[in-house]
Amino acid sequence: MEIFQFKKFKVKQNSASVFKVNTEAVLLSAWVNIESKMEILEIGSGTGVISLGLVQRIDISSNITTLDIDKNAYALTMENLELNQTTNICAQHKSIQEYYQENSTKLFDLIISNPPYFNYKSKSVKPRNLLSKYTDSLDYATLIELANKLLKSEGRIAIIIPYEDMKKMNVIIQTNQLHIRRALLLSSVPHKLPLRVLLEIKKGSKKEDFLVEELLVKDQEGQFTEEYKRLTKDYYTIF
Repeated sequence: MEIFQFKKFKVKQNSASVFKVNTEAVLLSAWVNIESKMEILEIGSGTGVISLGLVQRIDISSNITTLDIDKNAYALTMENLELNQTTNICAQHKSIQEYYQENSTKLFDLIISNPPYFNYKSKSVKPRNLLSKYTDSLDYATLIELANKLLKSEGRIAIIIPYEDMKKMNVIIQTNQLHIRRALLLSSVPHKLPLRVLLEIKKGSKKEDFLVEELLVKDQEGQFTEEYKRLTKDYYTIF
């Protein structure tokens, strides 16, 4: 077990498994818009890095609930909450389906997730990857539908998905009468199609313009770009 040190918190991770700190989760935590007095739900906590990052940005009147169906991920999240002496995150070992059945009247201002996105055609033979990487236990349609039901009237969903899944996600968003408020197209190197898209999806009537931005992680020399540094400077110790 290793410890990844951020500026204001630290995260235990297992580099031999899927439960480790990754660029996408950190970016989602740093990118999403935060307001005061928020009730936040994270679906699929993994190491807990997204919520631990959010704690550095939210006020003391805000609270975060994290869910993970995987018992090892839940245990790791709990370890990291204790490691950072975090008091305003409540971790639960259950799926979003189970949570909704038990708490359908509990509503949130923000629901955030770095969800599984591989399908069965590319399935790994490693059992530890099944829940955290593959959509068998949580497909996009189920995730957005249940998140929508758990949102307040003007609530938001923040999610990161593969760029190639945008058409599929757009259909699901429209089916649930939601709309995209912000999108960040994420590329790792120049002159290639984006690998991922960060989305902020809004409930309620469509009043805001749809803001689309692009982020390049590294430039042609292999150095982190200024835009990436600016976005993550409150997280990473190297910036």
